[in-house]
Formats: sequence, C-alpha cells, structure tokens
Amino acid sequence: MKQVLLYISICIIIVCSGNHASGENIIKISINEALFSDGVLEFFPGQPNNLTIDPIWDLISSSELEFSLLKILPDGSSKEYEETIFRGNIAEISLGLMTSPPEFDFVSGDVYQSGYQLDISIKEKGSSVNLYQISLSQGLSDKASTISATTFSSMQSGRGRLLAGQGRQVLFNPMYGIEAPLGLKLHKNVLKDQDDLRIMYRLTPGSPVRSLHCRLQVRGQSGRLFIDKELELDQSDKWQSEPVNPKKWGSGEYYISLYPEMEGKLWEEGPAIVYHRRDDDNSRIAVSPLAPWTLERDSLREEVVLTNFSAAVSDNLNLKDGWEFLSSDEGIAVSNKSGAIAEPLELNLPLKGHYAVFVQPYSEDGCIIQVTDKGLVRVVSGNRGHSPDKEPVTVSDDMIFVEAADMGQGSIKLFGYSRDTEVSKPKVSGIKKLVLIPVTSGSVELFYQQLSDPPVRLNGINDWADYFHTGNGCVRLKADQFETLFGAQAELGLNLDWAIGRSWVEYNSQLPDASRFPAVPYEEALRSDSGVKRYHPRIIMINEFDPLDEVLAKRGRFLKDVTPWLGMNRHYGTTSYGGMFSSKWFKENQQWWQWQKNADSPRSSAVSYFFPEVRKERADIFFEVAKRDVDGLLIGTCRQVPMLLYHPEMVAAYKRLTGVDPLKIDGGDPGYKDWVSWRADFFTEVLRELKKGLAKKKSSRDKDLIVAVRVPSSGVDWNLAQGLDIGQWLKEGLVDRLQLVPLEERGGEGARSHNVEPYLLLGTRYDVSVFGGVGSTWSTGHGPGIVPALRRAIGLIDAGVDGIEIYESNDHAVSQHLRWVMPLFGNREEAVSFLQNSNIEAVYPISASTAMFGYDNHSRWSTSGWDIYGMKGSKL
Repeated sequence: MKQVLLYISICIIIVCSGNHASGENIIKISINEALFSDGVLEFFPGQPNNLTIDPIWDLISSSELEFSLLKILPDGSSKEYEETIFRGNIAEISLGLMTSPPEFDFVSGDVYQSGYQLDISIKEKGSSVNLYQISLSQGLSDKASTISATTFSSMQSGRGRLLAGQGRQVLFNPMYGIEAPLGLKLHKNVLKDQDDLRIMYRLTPGSPVRSLHCRLQVRGQSGRLFIDKELELDQSDKWQSEPVNPKKWGSGEYYISLYPEMEGKLWEEGPAIVYHRRDDDNSRIAVSPLAPWTLERDSLREEVVLTNFSAAVSDNLNLKDGWEFLSSDEGIAVSNKSGAIAEPLELNLPLKGHYAVFVQPYSEDGCIIQVTDKGLVRVVSGNRGHSPDKEPVTVSDDMIFVEAADMGQGSIKLFGYSRDTEVSKPKVSGIKKLVLIPVTSGSVELFYQQLSDPPVRLNGINDWADYFHTGNGCVRLKADQFETLFGAQAELGLNLDWAIGRSWVEYNSQLPDASRFPAVPYEEALRSDSGVKRYHPRIIMINEFDPLDEVLAKRGRFLKDVTPWLGMNRHYGTTSYGGMFSSKWFKENQQWWQWQKNADSPRSSAVSYFFPEVRKERADIFFEVAKRDVDGLLIGTCRQVPMLLYHPEMVAAYKRLTGVDPLKIDGGDPGYKDWVSWRADFFTEVLRELKKGLAKKKSSRDKDLIVAVRVPSSGVDWNLAQGLDIGQWLKEGLVDRLQLVPLEERGGEGARSHNVEPYLLLGTRYDVSVFGGVGSTWSTGHGPGIVPALRRAIGLIDAGVDGIEIYESNDHAVSQHLRWVMPLFGNREEAVSFLQNSNIEAVYPISASTAMFGYDNHSRWSTSGWDIYGMKGSKL
C-alpha cells in the first residue's frame, strides 16, 4: 500500500571524501558472508555472527581507515568496537549469538518493537569527517503472513533483519512478526503460590539453529548466584520446565536469565525476567492471582471452610427435589441433578460481619450462587480453556472469589441451571468447597469504592446476549441475570454501552421495519443450520423479557450510565445462521445493498448509506430507544465498516455531478479525496438527523443526551475512505464523544498505525471527548493478553484519552479470576505498580505472538484486506 509504506523509513547515510562522488558506495558489509544489499543486512540468532567490513580500496585514497562500531542491544545497553583497517585488509568483528528478544513499547495506541542496532562509521586516519556512516536497526520480516485476532498462535522464529535507517523503534505489524529464538517465562502457578516456582524455557521453532547450549541463571539483587545450570535446548513448540525451591530465599527481586554459551564463552544476550518474592502477609486476602486487589483479614474471627455439604444443608434427609450429594476429592459436594429443574438450595450459616466468599465448583460446569439476599445471582466459572501454548488456563479445582458481604444480611443460596433442551448438554451447578474468610468492613468498603470509581472513566461495550451462549458453562434464563450483567460490571467501574441490535433488534420495538431476534423463527433456522442451537438461550432472553428496560430499571441501584449501542452495518448474509441474523427489512431490500468496486453483484451482508431509506431505518431505532430515558446513544460503525462503497446509483450520481467516474480512480489519483468526501457525507446525514431530532433531550438525571460514535482508530484519512468524515462531524458539532476501536482491516503491505493523537487533537479543537479502546482479545487464553493490554491502556492514558472502552466486557460478569483485571484499565497508577511489583510479566512476557492482544477481535492483518488502491474487489 503506497502511503502505508511511508511509515518505514529506509535511509542510508554515506559521506565520502577525496576524489569520489558523494553517495558512492565504497564499503561492503556482510554478516557470515550475507552481504548488505537493498538496505538489508541479515543476521543469524544462535549462530556466531561475524561482521565483515570490506573497503573497496580502489576507491579510497587513504592507506588507513579508522573503523568504529556501536552495537546496541534491545534493552538499550551497548558495546563499542574500534579498529584500524590498513590498506588491502578488512575488519572482522564478532557480534556474538544475538539472541536477545526485542522490546515492545506501547505509545498512543501503537505498538513499537525495538531490537538490535549497529551504528557503523569509518574515517580516514586523522580525519574528523566520516568517510562512511550507516545505522542498521532490527526490523520485521519481509514475508507476510495472515494473522487473525481470534486465532493468535505462537509465531515462528527465524533470521533477523537489520534495516538501513535511523531510530531503533519500528511500528510493529504482526503479519511480519518474528518470534525471539529463546523463550523464558515462569509457570502461571507462581501467581497463586510464590513458592511454586517453575522456570519455563524453549528454543523457538524456526530458529536458525536446531539446538543451542545455554546457561540458566538466577541472581539476587546483590548479584549472588542462586542457580547456574547448563541446558541443552532443542527446537520445540513445547516449553521445558525447571522446578526451583525458593522457600529459603529472602524477599526481593531475583533476576532470571537464559543466555547462550559457545566455546566456553557466555553471551549475555538472551531473555531475562524478574521473579518477585514477598514476605508472607496473612493479613491481606487476594481476590485474584491476576490482579492486585486485596481485602484485610479480620483476625478476631475464624475462617469457615465447608467441604461436607450434607452436614451443612439443614434437613439433609429431605433434600429439595433436583439436588443431590456427590462424593468429591474434598468431601461431600452438593449439586443439582443433571437436567433437573431445581429450586434454590439455601445454606443458613450462623455468621455475622463481613466475609470474603470463595467457591470451588464441583465440575467444569461451574455453579450459580447468591451471597446474602442483597447479592447478585452470580455464575461462577469452572470452565476449562486453553492458552495459545495449549496449557489449561482455568480448572475446576481453583478457588474463585465471589464477593465480600455482610453475612448477617442473609443466607447463601445455590441455584441450578435453567433447563433448556436445546443446549448441547444439561449443566450441573455444584459446589465442592466453600470458604468464608472474615474481613474488615472498612477494607470491603474501600475495595468496592476503589474498583467502582477508577480515575479514568471505563465503558463496557456489551454484546450482552453473548453471556448466555459463549461457553461459560452457564444457562440461567431468569430476569435476575440482567441485574447481574449490570451490577457485576458496575462494581468493576464500568458504565454500560448496551447492545440493542445489529441487523435485528434486541428490545421490544414497535417499528414496522425492525426484526426482533431471531429474524426468522428458530425452528426454521434450525432446519438449515443445526449450529444455531447455541443461540436458543439468547432467543429466550430477548423475547421473554425486554432487555433494555430490564437494565435501565437497575440504573438507580448501580449509578452508572446506560448507553444503547447499535451496529450500523452488520447484516451477516441472508442465509447465515439459518437466516436468523438478517432482518426482514434487509432481505427485502436488495436494491440498497452495498456494491464493491467494479463488482458484478452486490454484497449480501451490508447496505449503502447513499439511500435515505437506509439512513432512516437506523435513525428510527435510535429515536425509539431515546424515548426510554437512556444516557446517550452509541453509533457502532465498527460493526461493520465501510459504510459506503460503489453502489451503481451513487457512482452514476457522482459522475453526473463531476464528470469523474469513481470506478476508474483510486487512492493514487488527485480526485480520490473529493470522491470519498462526497460519498461520506451521506453517512454524516444520519448524524445530522439525530442531532436535529434529539435537540434538548435530557435523561431523568438532568444530563444532556450524548451522541457517541465508535470508529476504527486507523487514522482520519482512512476513516474518510470508510465513509466516516470525522473532521466534518466535529466541525458541525454532531458528536459528543469518539470511541476509538483498534480494529485492523487494511490490506496491502507495510505498517498499520493506530495512533490516537490525531483524534485527540481534533477532540481538543472541538471540545469532544475521545476514548481509547481495548478489544476483547485482551482476555484470549485467560492470561497472555493481560500485560500487553495493560501496557496499551497505560499508553492511551498517557496520550491523554478521556476514557477507555472495553469490548465484550459482559463476558466478565461471570465470576472468574480474569474479571478483576478490568478496573486496572482505568487506573494507571495501580496498573503500573502491578506490572512492576508482581510476577505477571514474568509469567506472560510480551512477545511478537502476544503484542497485539488488546486489539479488536475482528482485526485481521493481511495483504488482502481493504485497500484504497486498485480497481476491483475489497477497494475503498
């Protein structure tokens, strides 16, 4: 892609003296006989890398040259070499095995990679003027791979590439990513138990060497060597483990390194991590191994542990229908019978005061529990998942924190799963262990206050109906789950951006053109697609209740904003999911479907906003929900850009107006911007209509009704080509807030910037708030995405965003360890402290394979995505 390629600076600085023309190449540079050519010098991680400087003496008048080399490592440390080259000779420098992994920085929404750099300069003897000077910085691969955000997996290693240019930072693009040759991390169990220390390591597949002799070392802060072990590593996608007993070590930081060794020389260039060891503090109760939050133990009261539920249930001889006792490894568990309809089972515990309640589900299905009558009816996950390296990530023998509550306010109730014959199998809600730890009331109050009110505003983008079918092991089809969806996010500091539909709507609409989900009867869809069974719980919740009213009714309790959001161009296809994902209006109006450039037929998944009927259909939905006392309206363009392409009627209209045929121009033509600006104005008309129709509309809390728009953060010029004229929106005062989404869909080659600073400048100019975005990929694998996503959020806050939106936050209304990370996205100080003082970065170090976690889950890095160049296909 022509303009994207400009992001990669290739610059060779050559200064010549004597009788030679400026710019003439007088030096040959190579590593292991691989010549510097076309701005690229390859190196070979794990092999001895021998740099050769070969002057072309016929072009040099001096008899001696002074050669200097500054080798900069990814961590910024450096080593300098100097040598005199006599006429007729060459210089050879051993660069070592060059196995240090790149560093990753998160700045203003972008990810940068910093690797090795070689600064080379050559002077004639006694001269202060460089005869030759060049800077070579580690870049990315030149071989593109297609990377999907939903299927991130470990990348391969390979040769390194040093590019001629200035600056070590390279805008990272995962389609050109190269994994480091050596991997080093700690096993995730150390997050729960600091004594369970297992050092994990591997030689990454694709490395230039098939085996490598290394030395694993652990040093204390004073430099004392605790472990010094030789290892022989063979290439493998599996991680090897080295158990270590640290119980006799004192508190402090321990520096773990994996360095290659060759011919008796240790090359201190490899991965290094820090193991943080702290004094045991039994006075603090951690709520999750993945987050820093704690409660203060009340030492005056005893901890309560239940593992024999037959003794805990009152009148166990007449156990309520639908429940049973089962043997477990902990004792006697209690569970609802598979497929049975069970009334709530009540555990009356003679307790007073505040307790932190932890539960261990009986099986992978998890359980449903309510702590006191005031508590939320919560689903607790026992679900097994896998991280990208195939390790189990959530197991049913984990103790999961539910909530902290005053147990004098009621009993604990256990609920059975709703019976739904359409789900894949009956679910079993059971508990094998219940732990109640006494905590101080003051710490509980501080805990919930700190989490619910982060310094930076958080908005949770709710595809709320997914909660009922995304594999959390739960199906509770009751109205109380709307309260849980709201409350479980509000307690973590999130305002709700609540989905009201895509092609369909998810509330009780009176509009004649609106199709309430499903768009065709479930039985009809099932006949053509058996996979729609998983959506049956969604259908029940949308149709037996009015979800929008349900959640708005709870706003007074949770004191957070509720803003309905609508996908603006996501119609899926008339036959997708048995047809139930495409509205009747969409199916019946093919004349308004979107056309790609020079296509023979329209797209069957999107419409063109050129037509007033299309604009009205969406605007009517917004006007209808605006009557329900909402706090704002959120226009969801990221489901799915582009808004306009090349509909024949629109193309003909522009051709009549200007004489220019849009089908014959692209981004390389001077008239292209005029075309896309004219085209985008039709989508702007939607905002104009909303502005006019919502004038002076306020919520019941006497707040102005805001209009916000979710847009990809791929740049305002790119947005314009997608049909989003952001500059014009703000100039006309049509938008109160921009919510930037790290959605990557571009094609071509080169970089992919998501720098939020241009949007922030526009926001400042027009007094419009700007939010940064964290995509749902942050939770991929239940751990590996935490660190890059937190780094991303910190970079966005440092850039000056007014808030952070988190996509599909509804998934974390389920009680599991990962949910407690979310408040950190709005609390820079706590996030930085957590990263610096915990073992989270040692367990999940950022690499090429994980650096883009936190992007939108619809992102795809490919040469075949949307492009502004070309005359056919996916061309904007």
